[in-house]
Amino acid sequence: MASSPEGCGFGNCARLPCSDSTSYWEGRTPEMTQEQRQTHEMKDTEDLLASELDKLSMKERSEAYDDVHCVGEELKETPGMIQKSLLEFDEAVRQERNAFYELALNQNRAFVEDPSFRLKFLRANMHNVGKSVRHMMKFLKYKAQYFGQDKLARDITLADLNEEDMELMLSGLFHIQEGRDRMGRVVFYMLSKMMGRFKPETTFRVCYFIRFNILLSLPDVQTKGTVEVYFDNSDPGKNLPLPKRDTLTNLMDATTSIPYRNSATHFCILKAANRSLVMHNFLLAMSVSFLPSYFRARTRVHYGTNMELQYQLRSYGIPIDTFPLDMDGNIRGSIINLWFFNHQEQLRTGVSPWQSHVPGVGENEANRSSPISSVAPPTTVEVPREKFCTTTAFITPSDGDVLSGRGRFFQNHPGNVRFREFVEQHSNEYDKLERHQRMIFTTKLTHILHARNVRFVKQTTRADWVVMDFSEVRSKVSQQFRSIRKRK
Repeated sequence: MASSPEGCGFGNCARLPCSDSTSYWEGRTPEMTQEQRQTHEMKDTEDLLASELDKLSMKERSEAYDDVHCVGEELKETPGMIQKSLLEFDEAVRQERNAFYELALNQNRAFVEDPSFRLKFLRANMHNVGKSVRHMMKFLKYKAQYFGQDKLARDITLADLNEEDMELMLSGLFHIQEGRDRMGRVVFYMLSKMMGRFKPETTFRVCYFIRFNILLSLPDVQTKGTVEVYFDNSDPGKNLPLPKRDTLTNLMDATTSIPYRNSATHFCILKAANRSLVMHNFLLAMSVSFLPSYFRARTRVHYGTNMELQYQLRSYGIPIDTFPLDMDGNIRGSIINLWFFNHQEQLRTGVSPWQSHVPGVGENEANRSSPISSVAPPTTVEVPREKFCTTTAFITPSDGDVLSGRGRFFQNHPGNVRFREFVEQHSNEYDKLERHQRMIFTTKLTHILHARNVRFVKQTTRADWVVMDFSEVRSKVSQQFRSIRKRK
């Protein structure tokens, strides 16, 4: 990594505002309008991206522009080109090999010498052999750091992830869109509302699993790259959590070690009245500074309301009919986590992972007259396409709702009674599962409850009732299983 410029502490980011400096605030005046102030607050990020484009030749700038606007070309390979790159790769490894490579070689030579493994790094670096070999050495270093040296020369599986990893995996932070963009590229989302709630090592392990195990298993992802969308759906009244500088630096450097190429990246910032974008600018500029020049030239920043941001993305060829948020910014619970269950189904059956169903959830489930039935969930069912209830509008609870609260009143509420009976039916199956499988199981049950139109509601500090979001409901299901186990 490049040495950090004085007064900053991050490599390649001299334009970043430092928390102990007042120079960033110079030029900002009380007379600024809201839009002018927010534009000024994001100036560091915008300047960093603009300066990257200025460094490019006309040909390179045109190629970057085409990739961002869905008219670029995927990586073209021939058998001769692949064979030549692999031979040069083998020669270069002898010069660049580090201690982690030697350890992996001793554990399982076939793993690190597998052409399909090495091709991932070559394709991520457009067949630049020197960069590809250094990329692999860096990858092995961070794989050892975050998963353990004993796992260097084998595939990472769900069994290697702990309970917190699985909670993050299914939290709604990550989403793989069902539809492709106009160029046929996979669109991968990170939603900011869940950022900062988990440990950095947890974040890396989950990023690794999604990118390396799921996305890179698709050959066209390796040749076309992906489109990444970082979408700001955080609460405008709350500040973004900021990890320690060294921790964030290590996490970002580790994430870039995964042999994964973004052919376009979009940062979508939600504009709201009286909202400061200083922390967004700080985190975004820092993130961009860690990207190689190739990626920075293919990065765009957008501002607006939820609806405006989605329509801006549509102009870049990204479909919005399967967007993970509705136009009001609510998470569409009917499609969230589908990517994960589709991947699991593909591993089980060999069927394409991007189908519109979730194992354990189905169309028969959506039309039941009784929201919570005593019948066990079927094995395959369709998920209804309506949005999951995540609105903050105040509602009046009914007998069919599950109320969040303590005390006899809540225990005896009809909806809560049926909910406990529903969970108890599956408690024996839950107890037999490995810890990493329990998170998957509770998420499936949450999808079933949603398909049956069961509402989970809670009271605000003002005693108003609002509907709970998907992650809160899944936590409620897990909590109920734990309560049952304590009574046994």
